[in-house]
Amino acid sequence: VATIPHAVKNIMQGLRGGAGAIEIALAKRDIEMANEAWPILSRNLDRIHDLTFNMLAWSRSASLETDVIQLGPIIKEAVDLLSVQCRHRKVTIVIEGQEDMPPVPVDASAFHQAILNLLTNAIEAVPSKTGRIQVDLRVDEPCQWATISVEDNGEGVEESRQEEIFQPFTSSKGQRGTGLGLAVTRKIAVEHGGNLQIDPEFSEGARFLLKLPLDRDG
Repeated sequence: VATIPHAVKNIMQGLRGGAGAIEIALAKRDIEMANEAWPILSRNLDRIHDLTFNMLAWSRSASLETDVIQLGPIIKEAVDLLSVQCRHRKVTIVIEGQEDMPPVPVDASAFHQAILNLLTNAIEAVPSKTGRIQVDLRVDEPCQWATISVEDNGEGVEESRQEEIFQPFTSSKGQRGTGLGLAVTRKIAVEHGGNLQIDPEFSEGARFLLKLPLDRDG
């Protein structure tokens, strides 16, 4: 419980700092200064949005409302929502494999939250200007599992922390992170009968593997 007010306090400090800088810029009618201050405000608005929705998802006890749907459009929607962040940091996101993807039984809202968390995590992990994120959609040969991989060219995750990062309120991002995104995403995956893990064999950054069953009763 003590972690939540601490996360909110950090975000509010960022909001106040960004708003204060914009207020000064407006008083001076300095558009350039306002443009420099806006990303601070925008970034912290995104953080409070993410924290709120992840807290709701983490505490949710209602059953999933699944439909057999294509995942590609949901992933594309999540990428579009993050386009401003990507442009600001000059990060590229590539989606592959969606053309051959069969429909999957998922709760669309929950899956959207999971993908948004993975993409946000990747955007924050990659370097500015040279950051690259790749999303791959694949189905295994027996056609039992769909795997959505999200890989980035960031610094990766130390082997000793590859399970710890899925614990709630554990973050490697300092004040930038709230420590709920990956925990919520794994919770959503497990609720669907699947799982989320980091690929231990990927060494060019980090690759997260979200596995979902193609045949799910209920």
